[in-house]
Amino acid sequence: MTLKEKENIKILLQTDDAQLQLNLKNFLERKGCVVFEAGNRTEAVNLIEERKIDVVISDLRVSLWDVFALLKLIKSGDHRTELIILTALGGVDDASNLIKSGAFYYLTKPVNLTELQRLLEILLQRKELIAENVYLKKLIESAKIDIAFLPKTKLLEPENYTVGFSEKTKEYELLLIHTALEKTKGNKSAAARLLGITERHLRSRLERLGNPQKLKIV
Repeated sequence: MTLKEKENIKILLQTDDAQLQLNLKNFLERKGCVVFEAGNRTEAVNLIEERKIDVVISDLRVSLWDVFALLKLIKSGDHRTELIILTALGGVDDASNLIKSGAFYYLTKPVNLTELQRLLEILLQRKELIAENVYLKKLIESAKIDIAFLPKTKLLEPENYTVGFSEKTKEYELLLIHTALEKTKGNKSAAARLLGITERHLRSRLERLGNPQKLKIV
């Protein structure tokens, strides 16, 4: 996945270098990102919580906040916000400690824009997998379908459906949906109730995953 393919990724950007701030902001916006800048720590916290910021890109040492405290705040909530640190070579040890505490990664200055883009794309892929994995688990937990009714397959083994929406997990979701449709003779409304989701959601997933063959869908 490229930044262009993922529209409107929201980034909170904060450095104490005005030129670096401008260069990074311009680069990220050209890549389709929505870039936010905070005037103080309170504003930064509000942006993270209210705007559901995807990524914070911050200098290791910045006047606006203590990066270690910011990381603790991010990880204490349900923000699903990631942190990328920018640091001079002398700050690599501190940046490594931040990674051990949950930061995504760090880049040394001067910032290599190609490397920054690569990091963001890796991060996006990980966030997509986590979000889809959470969705699939909720679907499995809410489905009013006896799992024993499903065909015996390696797809049912937990380690195979906790890795995100790989082909295996797509097949598992499809298997659940198709089973619900078979049990309701193709009635999407009834199948959605079995799965604990809305009919609109079911139709949306079928558009992405494909309709079952040899089954009349109503």
